[in-house]
Amino acid sequence: MKNPHLPRFTAAVLLLAAGLLLAACAGDRRETISLFIWDDFIDPDVLTQFEDETGIRVIVSNYSSNEDLLAKLQVSPGQYDVIVPSDYMVQIMRRMELLAPLDYGLLTTVEHIDERFQGLPYDPEMDHSVPYLWGTTGIAYLENVVTDPPRTWREFFDPDRSAPYRGRISLLDDSREVLGAALMALGHSPNSRDEAEIRAAGELLRAFLPLVAKFDSDAFEDSLAAESTVLIQGWSGEITLAKDENEEIRYLLPQDGTVVFVDNLAIPASSRKIEQAHLLIDFLGRPEIAAQIVEFTYFGSANASANERVDPEVLEAPGLQYPPPGVARYLEDVEEAADLYERVWLELKSR
Repeated sequence: MKNPHLPRFTAAVLLLAAGLLLAACAGDRRETISLFIWDDFIDPDVLTQFEDETGIRVIVSNYSSNEDLLAKLQVSPGQYDVIVPSDYMVQIMRRMELLAPLDYGLLTTVEHIDERFQGLPYDPEMDHSVPYLWGTTGIAYLENVVTDPPRTWREFFDPDRSAPYRGRISLLDDSREVLGAALMALGHSPNSRDEAEIRAAGELLRAFLPLVAKFDSDAFEDSLAAESTVLIQGWSGEITLAKDENEEIRYLLPQDGTVVFVDNLAIPASSRKIEQAHLLIDFLGRPEIAAQIVEFTYFGSANASANERVDPEVLEAPGLQYPPPGVARYLEDVEEAADLYERVWLELKSR
């Protein structure tokens, strides 16, 4: 899940590239590890601090969905040392034995993990993952255009209600998120394994698609800030940061179910640098480092001690508010139903 820090992130990347070129010319032999993470999901300065302290350079590459992460991990075993899968993907990867067990003798900062993020069903004992950042999937809109915003997914997906915004609506390019929202609109679990319910969600979306301009997980916040879209499904961190570009942007948590996602630090079983990977995970768990990451990404930290160091204005942002009891939902591994989700999703996108 990415955030719009392109100017400063691009500058950091250019500086890093220049440094790498100079290092190559000098016959640099520094140790490296590979971090596979959502786009703009970590402050580049944090990785510089890690390298300065340990001498280990972190090579960053990105993915745009959990399914993309899984596919690349399977195709390229041994290429990645630290990955950042979401909750349900941790569950899938554990079942597939793709994750290395964590050595808590090497992790001294896990004591700071918020109790809310301990004992979660996808990895109850945190045997294979450490919670990193959390966020929500909600509804964002322009207040100057959408004067009566939908308060639920049911209202959002109502073609008559949303008709005034035809061609200016976007959905995430993410099968579980979109079908999950449609399932919640129909009063079902976003983790339903019932074929009739999943197909009904597909039909609801099919009736709504004529209003949709695009599926977009990479730049939905930019389109909203530029007002080419006015009503969207989006992730909290990106939307919160986009408000700096357009003060008309508002974000709300759907009352009929708001997905809370927890992205986690994990080590692929195929990594050849297990100890170094633990070093990075432990470093990212330091409260002052975790706080720095929150202020860069505008996603909530699973590190309770970090929040004491975060600017209070950041913590008060709508995108960092946890859903009330009865509203929060977590995506889970749907096991054998995953193929049905994918088929319904491909049918929708092919129309």
